[in-house]
Amino acid sequence: QADQSVTQVDLPAANTHYLTCAQELHLLAADATIGRAVVSNLTWSFFLGVARMHHTAGQYEEAAWSLVHAKRLVEEEIGEQTPAMIEVLKLTAENSHEIGDFSQSMKDADELHKVSCKLYGEKHPTVGVVHMIAGRCYATTHAEQAFSSWFPTAEEILVSTVGMDHPDTAALFEAIANARRHQGDYGKALENAKKSLEINTKLFGPKHKATAAATNQVAYMHFKNNNAIEAVRLHEETLELRRKLLPPSHPDIAESIHNLAIAKRKARMANNSELLEAYQEALSIRVACFGETHLGVSQEYNSMANVISDVSKRREYYHKSLKIKRALLPALHHDIALQHKNLGISYKVGESGRVEHFRKAVHIYKHCYGPDHDETVNMVSSLATAVKAEKEKNEAA
Repeated sequence: QADQSVTQVDLPAANTHYLTCAQELHLLAADATIGRAVVSNLTWSFFLGVARMHHTAGQYEEAAWSLVHAKRLVEEEIGEQTPAMIEVLKLTAENSHEIGDFSQSMKDADELHKVSCKLYGEKHPTVGVVHMIAGRCYATTHAEQAFSSWFPTAEEILVSTVGMDHPDTAALFEAIANARRHQGDYGKALENAKKSLEINTKLFGPKHKATAAATNQVAYMHFKNNNAIEAVRLHEETLELRRKLLPPSHPDIAESIHNLAIAKRKARMANNSELLEAYQEALSIRVACFGETHLGVSQEYNSMANVISDVSKRREYYHKSLKIKRALLPALHHDIALQHKNLGISYKVGESGRVEHFRKAVHIYKHCYGPDHDETVNMVSSLATAVKAEKEKNEAA
């Protein structure tokens, strides 16, 4: 029941069910008639489930804690070369990536690959999925390895074992699309997103939540390719479908409301008051689902700030967004750098706040990506311009 609640993104229900599980496990552990292996099997899967709940809620540090316990139990009671270990390592690698610890994420992916190959051999569908996960983990800082090795091998294995028309293959093209988007290659991102949508439509038909998710991704890639009109059309289609398929407080509906609003903003099809209303609706859904401290809530505060003309109110929302990110993410996470960048932009050229926040963003980007990454280079340039403007203003004064 708890696992199903996580799948449905009903996290309060999931939390209640997991608390009941914990109480039952405590009683089972004290029962001498219950075998140790039975209790161990239930306990590692319990910790993995709790980790999934925290991961879904954006509570990545808490998820990491549960994953450490799950892995230790599997190592001690189940075995290192087991399907159980593969399940734990899958989420561990993904979670490390979300935390922003890209080096650890790649190490986790390497360990996952080693275990899965030993257990299943090189050409098993599970190994294909593992290559996909590794591709995601490597793409941020080692894109060449992701796109020349991990992703192509994943496609080769999955197409030859489960075929093109399979959910895992669709998930692979979705992963490649997102990785290409992060690299700024929006043309290839759209191309792969369309492949994922085509497979999901074949498998599930046009009126299914998986098809809605794939359409949402295609719409977003159109947005990134500066085709905002098409993005609006597809986001409207996705939102309409999700409202029919899902309960009104589902976070996927909030995602569609948000994405439709940013597309309308780019297409100039809505004024700021209409956009603010949409972001507030998305915010209320996210708060109802996740509470105040969630990255989706942070995203809505950031978007609300973008359409507010009052500078003090805009900075208030930027700071709310930053506060949430600081509560959930490591201090040197790239999303925190982005928030400092936005705060810096809210100050006029020549104002000290602009330099202060740009400097913090540069420090974080250098830590996350290194000095030669596009994000770092662009931020260094913006900082240099801000420093020069502030110096000229001070000299003039």
